[in-house]
Parts: sequence; structure tokens; C-alpha cells
Amino acid sequence: MILKYLNLRYLRNNHLHQKYLFSTLKLQNLHKSLQENAPINEKVSISETGYVPPSPGSSHMNSIVRYVLLESNLQVHKYDALLQNKIPISCKRNKKGYESLFHTHGISPVGLNWSLNEEKSVLRAWKNLVAICQINNSKEVALEFISIPWRRKESYKKHVLGMYVGQDLNRHGNDAFLLWSTLIQTHKSQTFSLEEDAHIHKRVKDLQKEGYVCNDIYKIIAKELNRRYPYSIKRRYELLYCNGSEKRLKKRFDTDDDHLLLQSVLKYGENDETFSSVGKEIGSSFEFVKKRYYILLFGSKVESKSKFSLNEQKEMIRSILIEDFPSHEPDNKFYENLRKKFKRNPKTLKDHWTKIILPVIRSHEEGILFENWKYSCLQHVCKSLSDPNSANYAVNSPLELNYSEIIETVNGQTRESVKNFLLRVVNQFKESGDFGDILRKASKTYKYNHKSLSSQYKFSELVDLYKEVKNELK
Repeated sequence: MILKYLNLRYLRNNHLHQKYLFSTLKLQNLHKSLQENAPINEKVSISETGYVPPSPGSSHMNSIVRYVLLESNLQVHKYDALLQNKIPISCKRNKKGYESLFHTHGISPVGLNWSLNEEKSVLRAWKNLVAICQINNSKEVALEFISIPWRRKESYKKHVLGMYVGQDLNRHGNDAFLLWSTLIQTHKSQTFSLEEDAHIHKRVKDLQKEGYVCNDIYKIIAKELNRRYPYSIKRRYELLYCNGSEKRLKKRFDTDDDHLLLQSVLKYGENDETFSSVGKEIGSSFEFVKKRYYILLFGSKVESKSKFSLNEQKEMIRSILIEDFPSHEPDNKFYENLRKKFKRNPKTLKDHWTKIILPVIRSHEEGILFENWKYSCLQHVCKSLSDPNSANYAVNSPLELNYSEIIETVNGQTRESVKNFLLRVVNQFKESGDFGDILRKASKTYKYNHKSLSSQYKFSELVDLYKEVKNELK
């Protein structure tokens, strides 16, 4: 039995090896043929392909092929005539070899992403061909071409049609046929390309200026993009560019949007009202507009995901101590001014201060820096959920908790640091059940979970920075 298995495995591997050798030899012959007939990008008559026209009157498909071969006077690329139908649509076997062959001889790789102009050119050529051949039901004829298997002798008809519809493209006929077959079949759930997104955005604005109503706008664009359902165009536009959708994607800002944003800030000032009004005008959210402004102002570093350096944290502590902290809390305007120095989003600065630096400083001042406050916090919240006299009775989410009651029992922490911790706990133990079950399970984990050495070292560094700045300001 083992010998039989090994023998079958050897035969299979040998068969695959022979197929690979055949593919390599085929590529070598193609490469040699293209070299001998260089240059291959010049145009020649379609008769150079050597294809024999089908008999007349048998079908609309054959009438199209006869017209292209005999009456169209079509000029095709020389490599189409040399290779004819030898380049497969899917070069799965020895794909790198085919890509190298295409690159060497300046042929666009098969299956490369097509541009919107190429799509329009192919559809325009197909419409002209249908009109010339006086075909009423073009969809049935298209299905005839598409249904021909690539390994059949009749597959040359696909190549002929591809050469005609792709006459303005620098692509092999089979590649142009693949693009045509993709476009001619009505889209159902295919994703939108970047070119389609840009087209939708531009056409909606243009058609609105021309006075079209919403339903007509999306019907027109659906026809232009060959989409069956206008609703899919409407939904795509809302996802990309409109407010009010929880699942909306980030808007792609163009040069006009950036110019409007900068001019609005110069005219009305750098404030939340300006960002909100610009967002409504260009169809984006307040947060995305504000983030875009910081990127334009400082470059991509404004939203850097990197950790705060010791120098940054020292400067932050210094700036806040100069403002006579802790007699009052820094306001939003303070963080807005602080971001000019750090080139970071004010919200990022505020979060880092309230969630990390301030709790460490408070805990240090109260002498409880390394105490396990998380366990006592979880225990208190668990009890308050079942206490009818508590403000947190029967609460089912960290977002609904009354943190003023919790902060009184957790020394050294801030509302933001406690809320951040509970949100992380819910995310960590979300499969444990409801909010109460999650907290009970987490309290068992955090009962003996002392701070790691890395955390202790990090907190000690912040305390040292705080002492250093405090001594400098004396």
C-alpha cells in the first residue's frame, strides 16, 4: 500500500514537472519569436493574424467576427498578430515567467488594473460595432462570446473581438476582451474602484448644479457605470461623503476641499464651529475635517501613532505646572495652544495627560503609586451594580456609569483613566456574559495582578520628570 502511494505521488510530481517544463519551453519560443520580429508595438493589418473568417449567416457572433476580419480595415498591434491567441487570460502556471515576458517586450501585463478611460474606450468601441452590424439584442450576442471556452478552437473569436474593442489600448486582444466581458456583464455586488468613487463624487455635484433631483441623479450615474441598482450608487455616495452614517468611510479630500478648509480657518478662525461648517459643506464629519487641517498644517506627524518621548512628557508637565496646576484643570483652549508645540492632535495630548501622566502624579503625591487600585475599583463597581441605592444600579455599560461616585473610592485616578480601564476590561472579557459577569471575572484576574516591572519603571520615570520640573520651577 505504501509503495502504491509513493508511486502515485511520484507520477503526480513528474506530471507537474513536465507541465512546468512545457510552459517554460513555450515561453522561450514566444520570447524568441518576439525578438526576431521586433519592434512588436507597431500597428499591422488584422489579416496578419491569419485567422480564417467563419461562414456567413450562421449567427450574429459570426457576422461580427467576419466584419472585423474582412471589412473593418482594423490595424492591430504586431504582437497580437505574432502571438495570436497564445496568451492565456489566467497565467497561473509560471506567472512570473509571463510577467517577465510582457515587461521585456513592453506589453501591458494581463489582468493589470484598468483605468476609467480604458473602460470608456472599450464600451464606446462595442457600441459602435453593435450599431454597424445592426444587432438588436447585444446582450445575447455578448453571452455567445463569453460562453466560448478558452481551450476550444473557436476561442480565436474572443481574440478578434478583443482586438477590435481594444484598438485604442496598448494591451493584448485577450486582455481587452477580459475587460469588455467584465464591463458588459451588469455589476451586482462588485466593489467600487477609486476611479468610480471619483466619478460618483464629480457627477453628483455636476448633476445637482444642473437641477436634477436625487433619484434621477443616481439613475444617471448607475447607467454611466453600468450598475444595475441606482440605490448602490446612492449608498456608496453616502458612505463616502455624507454625514449621518455610522459606517461611513473616511472622505478623500481633494484640492478644492483643502483650499476651502484653509480659507475658512483664515476667515473665521481655528475653532470647532469652523470645522463643523466646513464638514457640512463638503460632506464630511467634524473629526475628519479637524484631523485634515492638522495634517495640512504640520504634515502627517500631527497624527503620529508613536509613543510620547520623555522630552515631550517633560515639556507637557512643565507647561501645565506653569499654568498653576493643580489649582485648576487645563481647558480645551490650553490643549489647542499646546498642540502647536508638539504637533499632535489636542485630543491626543489631553488623553495622554488625563489617562496616564496625571494619575501617576496624583498617586505619587498620595504615596499609593504602586497600589493595586484596579481590583478595588472592580469590586466597588460590582457592588454598586446590585445596590438599589447606588447611582450605578443595574447599569450595563462603562459608558453609562456615574464616575463621580467611583472616583471617591479610587484614590489617585481620574475619571478618564478609570473609564479607559473599564472599557479595556469589557473588551478583554466580552465573552463572559453581561457587564456584571465581566467585572466579576476580571476582579479574579486583577486580584493578584501586580504591576509589571516595565510599568513600575515607566511610572518611576514620570515621577522623576515631575520632580525635576518641580525643582526647576521653584
